[in-house]
Amino acid sequence: MAKFVIHGPDGKESVHELASKETRIGRVAPMVDLVLRDGRASRLHAVVRKLQSGFTVVDLNSANGTFVNEKRIKEHLLREGDVLRIGETTMRFEASRSAPQVEQVDGPIPKGGTVMLVQSDSFKVGRLEKNATQEEVAKLRSKAEILSYMFELSKTLSSVFNMDEIFKKVSDLLFELTPAHRVVVFERHGGGDLVATIANFKDKSSAVETGGVTVSRTILRQAVDDRVSVLVTDALNEFKGAKSVLFQNITSAICAPMIGQSGVLGAIYVDSSSANPLDIFTEDHLELMNAVAAQVSVAVESAITHKQLSRAALARAAYQRFLPAHVVEQIVESPDSLKLGGVTQQVTVLFADVCGFTTMSAKSHPEQIVEMLNRLFSVLTEIIFKNDGTLDKYIGDAVMALFGAPYVGDHDAENAAIAAIEMREALARINEEISELGFPPVNLSIGLNTGRATVGYIGSERRTDYTAIGDTVNLAARLQSAAKPGHILISEETMKAIGPRFITAEMGALELKGYDSEILAFDILSVSGETDETSIG
Repeated sequence: MAKFVIHGPDGKESVHELASKETRIGRVAPMVDLVLRDGRASRLHAVVRKLQSGFTVVDLNSANGTFVNEKRIKEHLLREGDVLRIGETTMRFEASRSAPQVEQVDGPIPKGGTVMLVQSDSFKVGRLEKNATQEEVAKLRSKAEILSYMFELSKTLSSVFNMDEIFKKVSDLLFELTPAHRVVVFERHGGGDLVATIANFKDKSSAVETGGVTVSRTILRQAVDDRVSVLVTDALNEFKGAKSVLFQNITSAICAPMIGQSGVLGAIYVDSSSANPLDIFTEDHLELMNAVAAQVSVAVESAITHKQLSRAALARAAYQRFLPAHVVEQIVESPDSLKLGGVTQQVTVLFADVCGFTTMSAKSHPEQIVEMLNRLFSVLTEIIFKNDGTLDKYIGDAVMALFGAPYVGDHDAENAAIAAIEMREALARINEEISELGFPPVNLSIGLNTGRATVGYIGSERRTDYTAIGDTVNLAARLQSAAKPGHILISEETMKAIGPRFITAEMGALELKGYDSEILAFDILSVSGETDETSIG
């Protein structure tokens, strides 16, 4: 099997087999299949796809790029010995032995044998011997009928994810094949309590007459606690002290536990109050109940999983509008973490504001303003997420983002600076789009500050926002207010954090509102080795 031999920044070696058709590579689990403990890797950095011709690696617009044999690539067909580098992690590609060549030829079926063609959805019972007794014939016919019903039930349950519909199908089957007068389904809740969720009657009028359902707790508890199916054929004598049995004249009953991979899910209970000896449950009925309970257990677990996945999908759809994927996964995996409170940690805060927005909005229709802001914020938000930032909020015509929340990284300040530059560079495309709406070109003023802030869910029990508070946030906002159109003002702390990668200009000490002493500020011009001709000056 093809594999990567991986050397991480810590010098340790590991092996990852490329077993799937697609292997996602990045920093944040569970978004990816191959997790890199490398701060320069994006949360979803690249993907390796298995093709008929081999394996190809595709860069997913990562911030720091994907390299093969030290050449930056967008897509590359991997060959034996190629070295893939992401950040400070290298991965040597080793191809496996080729699959055996299997040739398929057309030809007639050899004569002399027996060939049987059966439809995929059919069910047949084999022949009986000529000397079979009438009793054996009747029993086999009964078995065949039951198996046919079970086969149809399994097909139905495999495509149903609604609990009520599942148990309705089961009730109909049991009323058809057993002397059951009532079918009651119990589900086991978190605390271990058994709660009746479905009660169906063969005679619908009896449900009104009885006014309720009474079930033997003795039978129920024995089935669930011992994980065995219980058959009682002489219930009136067997459970003389059980008032529920005496009250409804139950003559026989069966209770079968529903057992899944996570344990006991509940139980299916059926009983009969008929005095007719032919309407007494038998061992065959017990065997049937076992089979039904086993199938229902699988269907119930599938329904629970489907419900959880549906909720997770809805949560992702809602949260991904505001949060990057790694924060969304944290919330989906641990909903309890979504509670009030926060932690104090190092973050870089970014504010970006549309210059001259008040004058612009006074001359335009509100619907046009909304359309313009939607287009602008769509681009800015994607840039924030691309650089591992968290969208904090939209403030009128401004946007606030956090880098280093909820997870602190080694390159948070750098990512914030790159995001700011990319926002400025995106203005040409944005202005081309909004010119169609009759708007003049817009510009941004951006401010960055790095420091400690309290980050977490702040608000009320009914509504919470994931945000940051503290002087670090206030200073970032003041720097943005002081920045001229097309400029990116950063604090001295951010200047120290981004390192020599960026070309900057010292702006001197600035007097900012709310601060008694002057604040030393710098202007980011471009990334080292690149020229920036967008809006400066």
